[in-house]
Amino acid sequence: MKYTFITNWLRDYSKEANDKTFVIGVSGGIDSAVTSTLCAETGALTYVVSLPIEQNKEELSRAESHIEWLCNKYENVVPLQFNLDEVFWAFKNVFEKEDKLALAN
Repeated sequence: MKYTFITNWLRDYSKEANDKTFVIGVSGGIDSAVTSTLCAETGALTYVVSLPIEQNKEELSRAESHIEWLCNKYENVVPLQFNLDEVFWAFKNVFEKEDKLALAN
């Protein structure tokens, strides 16, 4: 198959870097789906990470479906999800306060 060139390259790169793990963010889009699948195909431990931040429910659903598919197809895939909504809002609030202070001066 044509994609084996890429999976072999990923495997070789991982060995040269003395690393045995891939960590891939899965957003629900085609780029992260392809990349996560190629990494899983190498046989290396592959963490697939979903980091929703006020994410569209359809995108999140696609990401979760793809992660589930990967986990069912490859034994070397480990799913992780960290909801970053609270972090986003805390960060946004800090900047809004800073903007108000800057405008007042």
